Amino acid sequence: MRRTMTRQSAARRTRGAFTLIELLCAIVVLGVLGSVTSAIILRAGVAFAGAGVASQLALEGDSAMEAIARLIRTIPTRTGTSPAAPMITSVAADSITFGSATTIARVGTELRLTEGGQTRTLADDVSDFMIEPMSNTGAVLSVPMSGAAVDAVQRVRVTLSLSRNGQSQTLRTTVFIRSLLAGAQP
Repeated sequence: MRRTMTRQSAARRTRGAFTLIELLCAIVVLGVLGSVTSAIILRAGVAFAGAGVASQLALEGDSAMEAIARLIRTIPTRTGTSPAAPMITSVAADSITFGSATTIARVGTELRLTEGGQTRTLADDVSDFMIEPMSNTGAVLSVPMSGAAVDAVQRVRVTLSLSRNGQSQTLRTTVFIRSLLAGAQP
């Protein structure tokens, strides 16, 4: 009788507890699940941050391109020229000077606008900025140019690339100089 009770109490004790092997297996399974879950969450966080940077670059680039297009669109004509010629002083691959003293230029990783002696930054983290002067037929004119050579410029293609934290954004537009369009008032 005593032997039967001992077996029953031993059986009851083992049913209510984990063995060391079962405990170690549970810890390993939880560790694997935790590492997989943390990798998924980390990837989602990185993607979210990247989307925020891309959105910010697009916003900054769009703002800079709008300012550039507005300025180029309103370049006045030079007086005493026939046919009408824009009041552009010089064009280089990464800068344009026009009007009385307005310059748009890339300086390092900044895109700067100088107007009337005042300089302001249009965009930061600029990886590429390209100015391509074009004739009335749309042919790209060679740069650098100044003097009488700029009289052929009728439109300007602008390319702006911004890069930050592994994200990049490129914007491109072609701007027609309004004062040179047919029917434009001087």
